[in-house]
Amino acid sequence: MQHVIDNCRKLGKNIYSAPVDYTKSSAFQLSFMDNYKLKDVIAELWNDGARKGIKKDCLLLNGDDIENYNLENYNNAKLSFTIDTIFGKGKTSTGVESMLWVPASHPYYTQQPNVFTRNKSFSKYLVFSSWGMVPKMLSCLISYEVERRLLRRSNITYDSKGDSQRLRDSDNAKGKTKALSIMHTVSTVLADMYNPEECYGMSLSNIKKDVKRKVGNKLKEYNGKEVRRVSSLDIYQLLLALDNADTEIRNIPEDAEEVLAEMAIGSPAMCLYRTFRRIGDADAKQHAEIVAKELIKMFNNRQGIAAVTTNCKSHSNYFQNVVDYCIMGNLQAVLDEFVHMIDERREPEYIVERMIESFASAIPQPVNTIQTFGTDKKFSMRKHFAVDFGSARQTEKDVKSATNIRSAFNSPFRPFVLASTSVGQEGLDFHWYCRKMIHWNLPSNPQSLEQREGRINRYKCLSVRRNIAKLYKDIFKWDDMFLKASLELKGNNPEMVPFWWLPLNDERFKNIDTEKIERIVPMYPMSEDVAKYSRLIKVLSLYRLTMGQPRQEELLQMLKGKVNKNQINKLLFDLCPFNRNKNMSKNKTK
Repeated sequence: MQHVIDNCRKLGKNIYSAPVDYTKSSAFQLSFMDNYKLKDVIAELWNDGARKGIKKDCLLLNGDDIENYNLENYNNAKLSFTIDTIFGKGKTSTGVESMLWVPASHPYYTQQPNVFTRNKSFSKYLVFSSWGMVPKMLSCLISYEVERRLLRRSNITYDSKGDSQRLRDSDNAKGKTKALSIMHTVSTVLADMYNPEECYGMSLSNIKKDVKRKVGNKLKEYNGKEVRRVSSLDIYQLLLALDNADTEIRNIPEDAEEVLAEMAIGSPAMCLYRTFRRIGDADAKQHAEIVAKELIKMFNNRQGIAAVTTNCKSHSNYFQNVVDYCIMGNLQAVLDEFVHMIDERREPEYIVERMIESFASAIPQPVNTIQTFGTDKKFSMRKHFAVDFGSARQTEKDVKSATNIRSAFNSPFRPFVLASTSVGQEGLDFHWYCRKMIHWNLPSNPQSLEQREGRINRYKCLSVRRNIAKLYKDIFKWDDMFLKASLELKGNNPEMVPFWWLPLNDERFKNIDTEKIERIVPMYPMSEDVAKYSRLIKVLSLYRLTMGQPRQEELLQMLKGKVNKNQINKLLFDLCPFNRNKNMSKNKTK
């Protein structure tokens, strides 16, 4: 960056150098640093000599590499570290690029190892940066990395439509299909053949056997022609016939028992129906089909298709592989947990609306490339696995976009990474499915650090739910788990237990692999951030001590190096109810 700035100065422009921290914060700065005067000057002089002698692929994306999924070197250590943290590297690769939702905290059955069971502790990531271009850069390049990992061995290019709309209904010369309809059609009879609570804790194989037996007994009532091939049209007609005796059945595939048994367990429509019925919704079938129509869209884009086909290849019919994927991902447990967080006591119509808000579509992001910089043209990238949050503007469109992104992030579905500036660090909740925070740039004071981390340390946050589910794994319902936790764990602890905080030093957690909120700080060796982070951590206690003081910085300076940790604890203005009650108990004992 400094080289191109020097070139601009040689061409007569008096411009300032960019801060080192700023230039190191982002990969391909000129592709993402919109609304900066520095970029405008460089773009103006780009073809007049500003680009002479510089390594352009360090400052700008190469559109050709993106198009062919050949971009692998991001020339930024922080970004490479973050990608390795999320996806793993080499033999330690996690495979999370092929997950379409966060694994259930409380899975309903046991099964063979798969991408969801191997990543059972996976969490979404919340990233904070001081620089406006970083969230945009992260959302574009992490989303691109997901596509690259999924599609690099295919013939699909970044801009091609690829193999889209695999789930579709058609009636043409090639035949009639109902692959889309069967994914959002509820058969109440079929859905009732699987009761998650009665089968809780069983192996998936035994559940399938039981449901398959029930399906087989029901199919004996029909006189359709037995055929070898499984078609979506035949399965669709069977779904309708199960609830309506007047439906005409032409064919019954040989594998109909197995196909319908798997749909009973994992079809999105069946899972949603059971979720709504469990909360007492009189219109459970209608609401399930409304939400299912939106949910199944994730299986009809390139990322969703690649995720399914990477993990489920047993069937020639794509709709069957989708059902297998939903079973593998314990979709029923995922949806029940989500509705518990939305609040099961809310009106079903509200829950329907909130669930639909969570299914986010890819967001286009125009960026400059080597091929387009200095012109009015831009290359369009997609943001889906990761998105940026917040805008300095407050137009109606910006507010609506931010609300939709928050709803999607506070759901088990994508996006899995949310990158923000200070816009997102105060007064907003991002804790439903996130327990990991990345401080891309360190804040200047401990107050901002606490504000950031407070976004994921809240009521029934992910780490609390996961630990509760592990402790009371024999209990099926979330409300019953929290009720038992309240009775057993509260003791002399405050009301925050067990909903906000858990006493993990309790004997009951001794043999449990507990999960905690994680702070991740990518730092360059020997950078200013190393000393800055050390100072921030040390000063946190002093910050809490000075809460309410009119001139906190002066008091911090006065106390620094003059009081030790024990003295600080005695002076500390401690707002934690847990510590308060603990101290009261000690005083009573004395």
